[in-house]
Amino acid sequence: MDRSLKPAGAHRATGWPWRALARIGFDVRQEEAGLVGSLFGYCVLLGAFQFAAKSVRQSSFVDSLGFERLPIVYVVVALFAYPVLRGYSRAAARAPLERLISWTTLVVVATLLVFWSLYAYPWPWVSFVFYIWISIVTLLLFSQFWSWAGQLLHPRQARRLFGLVLSGGLLGGVIGGQVARWSSVFLETRATLLASTLLLLGTLAFVRRIHDGNKTVAYATTTMPRPEPKVEATRGDFATIRQSPHLLAVAGLMFVSIIVAQFIDLQFNWVVQQSTDLLDQRTRLFGNLFSLSALVALVLQLVVTSRVHRVLGVGFALRVLPVCMGLGTMLVLFSAAVLPSLLVAAVAGLKVSEGALRYSLDQGTRELLYVPVPLNIRPRIKAYIDVLVQRFAKAGAGVLLLSVTFGWVSPVQTGWAVLVLVAAWLALTIIVRKNYVAIFREGLLARRIDPDERLDPSDVTTLEVLVSSLGSADSGEVLHSLDLLTSQGRGRLVPPLLLLHDDPLVRRRTLALLSDLGRRDARSLVERLVADNDPDVRVDAVRTLATLTDTDISALMVPRLRDPDKRVRAAAIVCLLQIENEPEIGERAQGALAGMLRDADPKTREAAAQALGSIGGADSHAGLLHLLSDSDLEVLRAAIASALQQIERDGVNYLFVPVLTSLLRKRRLKHEVRNALVASGEAVIPALAHFMTDPREFYWIRRALPKTIARIGGEAAKNALIDSLPTDDAFLNGKIIASLASLHDQDPSLRFDRHVVERHAIEETRLYLRAFSRLIPISRPGELSVRGIRLRWRSQRPPTLLQELLMDRLSDHSANLFALLSMVESRHERLTAFEQLKSSDTRMRGHALEYLDNSLPPSIRRHTLAVVDDIPSDERLAEAQRLFHISHGEKQDIVRNLIQGARDSDAVGLWLGAAALSFVHEEEIRGLTPLVESVARGPADPLLEETARWVLSISNTSHA
Repeated sequence: MDRSLKPAGAHRATGWPWRALARIGFDVRQEEAGLVGSLFGYCVLLGAFQFAAKSVRQSSFVDSLGFERLPIVYVVVALFAYPVLRGYSRAAARAPLERLISWTTLVVVATLLVFWSLYAYPWPWVSFVFYIWISIVTLLLFSQFWSWAGQLLHPRQARRLFGLVLSGGLLGGVIGGQVARWSSVFLETRATLLASTLLLLGTLAFVRRIHDGNKTVAYATTTMPRPEPKVEATRGDFATIRQSPHLLAVAGLMFVSIIVAQFIDLQFNWVVQQSTDLLDQRTRLFGNLFSLSALVALVLQLVVTSRVHRVLGVGFALRVLPVCMGLGTMLVLFSAAVLPSLLVAAVAGLKVSEGALRYSLDQGTRELLYVPVPLNIRPRIKAYIDVLVQRFAKAGAGVLLLSVTFGWVSPVQTGWAVLVLVAAWLALTIIVRKNYVAIFREGLLARRIDPDERLDPSDVTTLEVLVSSLGSADSGEVLHSLDLLTSQGRGRLVPPLLLLHDDPLVRRRTLALLSDLGRRDARSLVERLVADNDPDVRVDAVRTLATLTDTDISALMVPRLRDPDKRVRAAAIVCLLQIENEPEIGERAQGALAGMLRDADPKTREAAAQALGSIGGADSHAGLLHLLSDSDLEVLRAAIASALQQIERDGVNYLFVPVLTSLLRKRRLKHEVRNALVASGEAVIPALAHFMTDPREFYWIRRALPKTIARIGGEAAKNALIDSLPTDDAFLNGKIIASLASLHDQDPSLRFDRHVVERHAIEETRLYLRAFSRLIPISRPGELSVRGIRLRWRSQRPPTLLQELLMDRLSDHSANLFALLSMVESRHERLTAFEQLKSSDTRMRGHALEYLDNSLPPSIRRHTLAVVDDIPSDERLAEAQRLFHISHGEKQDIVRNLIQGARDSDAVGLWLGAAALSFVHEEEIRGLTPLVESVARGPADPLLEETARWVLSISNTSHA
């Protein structure tokens, strides 16, 4: 494990057992040793109980009912297991898990004593019921154990320690098999149930010990919500599995492998029945073989599994079990046909290898298949496949094996079916491996694989995908792969050629990694990056080069202050000013920087601007302010980026605020300027609000500020925006309201004063009705269709510029109205109603109107309905008169008022005035010609003067 992932102060547990475990890859910390030891002991006893009881279950069933009836019990267990566990999980949903474990253990102990007494009688049904009962309760006990372990260990500990705890279960399997053997040797088979009872009672001591220790262990989280048992999380996930080729193939793999396991189990029970006569003999044989299987599994888990993953990968590991099953089955068929004396050994070896491989290499490999699956769905999907698919597979195997029960085929002949299933199994492993690589790559692209997640760094397939992803054209995928490889201690697999990647962030991340690893073989490539286009890459390259060459940075960089390449000079300046040097060296670096700032070449000034961002400090402020007034666009862009860099590193700098604000007039730089101002935070909001409301400020700067303030966010931004309404610029009002709406979207917890919002909403209603009272009189009858806020131009003659502008004003004011109304309550419903009001469907508009009519407060209801209600135009004009004393007047009066009311401070009014001048010509309004001539003579806004002259020239030309 990567040591960098250890928490501060973490130390490995002392003592020879922990040191021995550390040698084989189990990293146990000192503060975890007590809890891990208790969980390990608990799992040992639970595994011993399982294998001891399992030996009695198998031997008693074969002795009483015969192996040929096993398919029936397979089906019954599969049918009963899920509903029993589901009912248990619902009944126990509110009980503390620790108490539930104790009570469940006591109940199982009581039933074992009952079965011990019943086994004194030769009743075959006892073996049948015991088989079903012990199959279900062992699953239940292990489910409780792993749920509790998941609570006691946080996710990072669980990934690191669950393998060790699982090994305890395998060790317990070895012990449990021998308990069954020795009980049957010295006593009788039913005495194994008493031994199993003692083993299970022993787990209660560990439960108590864990409970007592958990009171003082800081990382033990007993207050965390208890996760539901695995079966409870399986609902509704079939569709997810069906839509994923990878998960569907994994489920198929589980299904086929379980069927093969059941076929082999039947053959094994048949061999035991044929080779033994007494119950105690059968119990001893089952116990020995189960112990052997668990012992082999334990050795494979500790020694082989990680090496196979590291050297041969997931694909090979998936094929080991089916290949062994296929070869073992062929040996069984060969023995039955040619060497019957070897049949018992062949079947026993097949069963032992199946159990050993399934609970070690195969189980570990199947866990890897879930790694690329998104974390938010992985537990549910895994539960579905591990529980439900397994249960259905056992039921399916039971149905197929009824052919043996009815005597249609012999147990040996089922081997041919096993070979067919193994062939399908191998085909599925190829598909799973292919899909594993594909979905893993998709997970990298979608950033679904967490770098902190405990991947298996020894898995060659995972490493192959990660390394190949380093060559992706997607820089995000490359960065994610770098993070994963670094976090797993595999940084040396990163090729230095990544220093040539197009993305500067990839180059910087690679430089840091090469520096940490001391990769001297990459010095020539690092040397090239000293002249990189990106200033941060240049600085990092200098530091990395100094590390790799064991050279003092000052000695390395001073000669480069005179380098003909401006980028190298800039990198040298940054490095020398960032480290402690002799005063003379600092002065030389400052002199070189001053020379670059005065240079006539814009590219040199641009490199200097980039360097200033990395230098920081008061010494750089004057130079940066100088460059923020540069005439070259690229120099300005670099200076803004450096200002942003300094603000993010050192905090707000009030010297930059007015200069940056003035640059908002440059539309090509507005995005960069806004980012720099937003990075300054709430401290600059008062200054920005002052510039926004100052009528002397350039109007494009004013209009860019509401969005900037909204992006800063918070209560201060909300107050600044709401207090600035209304302004003398209608367009700016719309920008402020839209910014308030976006602020509400990004922070729904903000609360707006209802009365203030409704006051502004009423103002938007007034502006809407004023624009409406201007539009209707200047339009001819039948040209304009009005249905609530839905406007349609019906005439074949296109609308004039003035009519188009007024219709745009209606659309803007209605949008502003609903944006304001949605800030106080029922945001989603009111915005939905607004969209429905624009629909051509009469019924949909009617529903929206009915909702608004019944949901709006009385203080705003009448004003809003005056805008949105589906009423004739003359009624809306009358409502404008009643509510706001707005009279519509005659066409000529309206046009005259628009021309005379145009002001420099109101850009919208200015454009309406210019459009009204054009309207005079388009509609041939002779009575307004003197007014047009007056505007053309000035003094007036240049836009109005030029428009008036154009109108007069066009009119004179047409008359001529």
